Amino acid sequence: SLLSVVGTIIGVAALICVASIFNGFREFTEDQLIAFDPHIRISATEGAWIKNADSLSDKIQQIENVSKSLPTIQGRVVALCKKNLQPIVLNGVDPDRINDVVGVRHSIVYGKFDLAKTIGLPGVVLGAGVADRLRANPGDTVSFFSPEVIEKSFKYMAMPRPTKGVVSGIFQSNASNYDDTYIYISEQYTRRLFKSKSDQYHNIDIRLIADDKIEKSVKE
Repeated sequence: SLLSVVGTIIGVAALICVASIFNGFREFTEDQLIAFDPHIRISATEGAWIKNADSLSDKIQQIENVSKSLPTIQGRVVALCKKNLQPIVLNGVDPDRINDVVGVRHSIVYGKFDLAKTIGLPGVVLGAGVADRLRANPGDTVSFFSPEVIEKSFKYMAMPRPTKGVVSGIFQSNASNYDDTYIYISEQYTRRLFKSKSDQYHNIDIRLIADDKIEKSVKE
């Protein structure tokens, strides 16, 4: 009887410890992702672009639980550095407003978050995984090729003309889907790459005041 009681106590204690560890890990992961990415992201229902995104963002800003709303450009391109090629997700953002909805500034581990011009080229911030695959460090030049540019070069049998940037910093969010694919660059240079109009954006990123009311805010 004593052995049965002791065995039950040990088993229950072990179960409680494991459950506590997993709950703590889940909360840590959620905090990391929420701190880095926006609470809500709106994308176009048809096509790639949201038209009149600025005016729509202003209306969203009036919703009670919305803290900040920011239109962004996001698309897949190919990055080249030191003869290393890597498909990445390019995020074109307003450098003065990016901190309102995305916590990438607080995730810089090498260099700094600076999207301003350096030696005539825009600053670029890379995810740690992207930087590792490209063998890129702050001060290196990275070239970007959009699908349209690559398609055009094949069509006319000509060398593709890339958009270039200088690495200013490297971030690490501890989430592989961001660190291994994300790159940040100024919005105006992203428009050149995707040849978009000034009122066109891919997404509208939203940061809420109370993140426990996400479902209610989405309905509003």
